[in-house]
Amino acid sequence: MKNIELTINNNTYNVSMVLKNNKYTYLRVDPQGGILVTTPKLMSNKALEKFILRNIEKIDKQINKNLERNQARIQSVMLLGKEFPIVFEEGNKCTVESSHVIIKGRSLEDKYKLVDKFYLKQAKKVLPNIFEEVFADLNLKIALPTLQIRKMKTRWGVCHTKGYKVVLNSELIRYKPYIIRYVIIHELMHFFEPNHSSKFWDLVAKYEPNFKQIRKEMNK
Repeated sequence: MKNIELTINNNTYNVSMVLKNNKYTYLRVDPQGGILVTTPKLMSNKALEKFILRNIEKIDKQINKNLERNQARIQSVMLLGKEFPIVFEEGNKCTVESSHVIIKGRSLEDKYKLVDKFYLKQAKKVLPNIFEEVFADLNLKIALPTLQIRKMKTRWGVCHTKGYKVVLNSELIRYKPYIIRYVIIHELMHFFEPNHSSKFWDLVAKYEPNFKQIRKEMNK
């Protein structure tokens, strides 16, 4: 990976270049405002700067959108579709009250990390029960897969058929139970159909007929 700092229109952008044997160049803005560019190995710094400049309006729009999301993230949390204001305090044990959430930490400077840790802890506490309930409800005639929960940047879930394991994104704890149920169904169906073929989606529809509407809701 190659890291470059570019100044465009008096704004400084941190760009990380991933050099691959790609034919095309792809761009993504991460939640912290950095720019990740996957590009052919022969792209020069000058060509990269021109590419960034061509997409600068979209980049700035996404950076501003991420800033708004990050600010909102330390003001309130979502648990199973319900919003709770956050109260930050020094200490160790976080608590969920009826009207708010108390998030505690030894250092309150990096509130984003405290919120991430809170979501991960809640997810590990709640999601395994939902996973087992959904699995039992489906009656699939297969053994219960191993479940792992961790934060993922781009995927809600992953099915490892060889390791017989399902990985769920800890951020799912923010969503309503029927959305979590859909993601679990989606990953479980991969034990029967490893790719996203029409047969796979037929299986998903069998257990969650409203999956298309749920997917639209998740992408908002």
